[in-house]
Amino acid sequence: MKPFPSLLRLFDHSDEDIVSDAMCSVDCIMYYGAIGSESNSVHPYYEELASAGGIEKIYDLFRKTQDEYTKDISATCLGIAFKAQEITNPEMKDEIIAHLASIINHEDEDIQKQAILALNYLDQNLSIKLQKQRKQQMQFNPYLISAQLSSPDPLAVLIANINTPANLAATRQDQTYASPLL
Repeated sequence: MKPFPSLLRLFDHSDEDIVSDAMCSVDCIMYYGAIGSESNSVHPYYEELASAGGIEKIYDLFRKTQDEYTKDISATCLGIAFKAQEITNPEMKDEIIAHLASIINHEDEDIQKQAILALNYLDQNLSIKLQKQRKQQMQFNPYLISAQLSSPDPLAVLIANINTPANLAATRQDQTYASPLL
């Protein structure tokens, strides 16, 4: 069964509630797929979503919607979809990370937790990329590495600040029990 094409078609509906419900459905599928897979593996539904044009449609919805809830869940969904891989579109990457960072203190605790999870996945992607770059650069110029290590990445600093023991425990607990958006 391939749920994404039908759900993605609903993004073009004129009723904002239907669009929001469709986005929430996609988000729940992606959320449970992520927490049910190995932490360092690519999202199990990423290819299916991408081949249906879902990444672009979710990003377009994120950019055009006026509904705060739809914007929040579309951002978290994209952050989760890019588990263990990099967002190659720099504009999308900047906008999604900025929005996720803006909602980590959201009044809705479920949105907070999902934003933290998405940022952790994006940080994991960045960490993997930085580790590869650092290994390559170590072969050429060890002075560059020490300079990079002394200048932390803003996303890494943000993640370090939200990854307090209390936040991590709450996020891990919620990952196994219920959808954060239901």
